[in-house]
Amino acid sequence: MRDDVYEADLEGVGISYYRHAHDGKLLRALYASNVNAYDPNIIDLLMELEQIHDDAGVNEWPHLLAALGKRHAFV
Repeated sequence: MRDDVYEADLEGVGISYYRHAHDGKLLRALYASNVNAYDPNIIDLLMELEQIHDDAGVNEWPHLLAALGKRHAFV
């Protein structure tokens, strides 16, 4: 998310909350950052990224992000 659209009150509500939503402050902020959070595939990716960020140690991120990249055909 771009720094100029980030607000602290966006924290605390996971992206999964928006899985079936059609609007919301977080979705608008992501969209303004060129992230199409209205696409269910992008929501799935964001949910996985959020889980890595929230649940794994930073030292685990390279391995987990590489695996995520393969699952989503980025690498």
